[in-house]
Amino acid sequence: VEDEDLDTPISRRYKIDSALGVYTGVSFIWEDLLAYGYQINSNSTIVGGWEQSEIRVFCNSRVYDAFPTIWKSIIKCPQIPANNGNPSYTVVNSRDYIYLPSYIELNAKTEDPYSGEGKVIISMNGKDSRIKKQNGVPSKYWTRSAIKHSTPNYWGYIVEDGNVGPYVYIGNDRKYGICPCFSI
Repeated sequence: VEDEDLDTPISRRYKIDSALGVYTGVSFIWEDLLAYGYQINSNSTIVGGWEQSEIRVFCNSRVYDAFPTIWKSIIKCPQIPANNGNPSYTVVNSRDYIYLPSYIELNAKTEDPYSGEGKVIISMNGKDSRIKKQNGVPSKYWTRSAIKHSTPNYWGYIVEDGNVGPYVYIGNDRKYGICPCFSI
């Protein structure tokens, strides 16, 4: 699988060590969603973005811990770029074993703050290819991207038919699917 310039393999998608220029070998995105929906944060805020979100903690603890030991021995912990949400939306790197796809990776959003959150995944850039099922039913799922909006506390997501949701308020009752990604 290759990224948007068709010359660079996805294996160079995420950095492991910036100083040495070391990248992941290959990155995976799950075919389906986890069985249950989850909320971004119980306090309905996007302050801190992906890096300070409860869903990130869940992915890097409960989801990662569910992998067999042999898998955990090869899963890398690369630098995952995502904006830090309201108020600055500056792109920062977090270290994650398990992460969600970003808005730009699924939708080719080129404006700030999304342009710094990764590169387009060509195989996921079409509506039909973005459809993910939860318990056999097409379902909404989160990205790792906080959305810059005139009203705070909006987050990016994908709707059931594979379209990119413009944004959604992350209120306490918003529990969408999780499509985990990881790199080796």
